[in-house]
Amino acid sequence: YWTDATIARVVLNERIGRIATNLAGTSGMRLWHDQLLYKPAQSGEDGHIGWHQDAGYWACVDQVKYAVTAWVAVDEVNEENGCMEVVPGSHTWGFVKENHFHEKNLEDQSRRIEAATGKPFETTCCVLPAGGVSFHRSWTMHGSRSNRSHQPRRSIAIHMIPDGARYVAGQGDGHSS
Repeated sequence: YWTDATIARVVLNERIGRIATNLAGTSGMRLWHDQLLYKPAQSGEDGHIGWHQDAGYWACVDQVKYAVTAWVAVDEVNEENGCMEVVPGSHTWGFVKENHFHEKNLEDQSRRIEAATGKPFETTCCVLPAGGVSFHRSWTMHGSRSNRSHQPRRSIAIHMIPDGARYVAGQGDGHSS
């Protein structure tokens, strides 16, 4: 958002921040970081984003359980172009060690997560119009499949942490490489 005024207007949108504050049940939210996400057309398995929980990558935040992501669709997002999918109720599972953003075999990964949690692994697609926003908590398991369309899929992820959150020294990202 530092390099583009249009992106900054989206990322720093006060309404998005208020919604995140209400969802987290906190007194306020701060921007943790933002990401521009680009999923190329006809991406095949390389376009898969493995099932993951954002909190697993943010263990250095002391109040990570209250972190919220606003996911903004730049283009219309649907199943054909690889919309984000969430696992309803997964925000109550705690940290799942089988989660990994770079995993490409989503079916094997979902079976491992199901075995590790003892919970059924069923996803819900987040279909959005261009300009639409979905929100998820940092413990929500999510990912996406390939873009089978002939157009790229673009989005912005706005990651927010509660006011007063602090850095926890010595905490890694919860993943061993």
